[in-house]
Amino acid sequence: MPSTRGFSLFSRPSTTSSTNGSSTNGSSNDNNIIGTQAASSEGINDTGLRDINDCDCNSDDDDGINNIANLNDIPSPSDLQRAVQDLLTEKKKLSQKLDSVSTRRKSLNLCLQALESRRDVHVSKLHSLLSSRHTTLSTLLSLQTLTSATADHHRSLLSLHPLNDTFNISHSGPFGTINSFRLGRLQTVPVEWAEINAALGMSCLLLHTLSLSLPHLTFSHYTLHPSGSSSHISSSTKTYNLYSDEKFSIFGKRSLNEAVKGFLVCMHQAGVYVMEQDRTMSMPYELEVGKNNEVRVKGKKWEWGDLEEWTRVAKWVLCDLKWLVAFVGKHSG
Repeated sequence: MPSTRGFSLFSRPSTTSSTNGSSTNGSSNDNNIIGTQAASSEGINDTGLRDINDCDCNSDDDDGINNIANLNDIPSPSDLQRAVQDLLTEKKKLSQKLDSVSTRRKSLNLCLQALESRRDVHVSKLHSLLSSRHTTLSTLLSLQTLTSATADHHRSLLSLHPLNDTFNISHSGPFGTINSFRLGRLQTVPVEWAEINAALGMSCLLLHTLSLSLPHLTFSHYTLHPSGSSSHISSSTKTYNLYSDEKFSIFGKRSLNEAVKGFLVCMHQAGVYVMEQDRTMSMPYELEVGKNNEVRVKGKKWEWGDLEEWTRVAKWVLCDLKWLVAFVGKHSG
């Protein structure tokens, strides 16, 4: 029993107990007890003896007994062997897990390196794209500035009328003028034929230019041949001079009158074309075509004879030409 062992360790038995009348058998029993105790004490290891020697001998007997009882908790060698085996098995499992984790870590490191490499490539591409974007934006801003300046210039050009500037139609007293050349003659103001021919040549060139500016417009019956002061107008069979001089002719100004008639026919066709394109416009001085292509301007024939009437009709014709110029300027572009 634990209490007996504790007692036997801390209380040494004395041989004086035999003097109290014990028998010889009692002495032998005591010897057996002492031998048993000695054998038990030899089974205690040095550590246990040190623990016993180190214990406080002044403490209570119960504390000593408890310390001795703890010695019975020491596992047996077989238990220790099983525990060691279990630890070795656990160590092996942990080593395998560590190897697996290390392998996984290496794989993840390789993946990380690959991702970092791809990231570097994408970052490089991003920087390249940002640089290209900056260059493109700079180019775009430059083009927008240029476009704005071009649009302003285009608007300023739209406000110009090249034909109106090239062929300046106006009047000077009773005369209509084109580029300052008077078209007409009066008894009181005998304009030279050189000036009249220049005005007729300018008028022919203007009408020819207008026909080129109006798509799908073609003159029938007559063809214009602008050539300055010696312009011509031809029909399918004959050519007429749109100029004259002071020379006497028994036929008068027949060639000039035929050329003027052809000119008015062409001008009438241009006016009809323009009014078909824009119903809001109408010629200020109406042209009427009768039999044999006889053309009247506001009911008046434009034939050489009455100088005052010829000059007046010539002024009306120039006004109609200016109206055609205004239409082309309105619808140009």
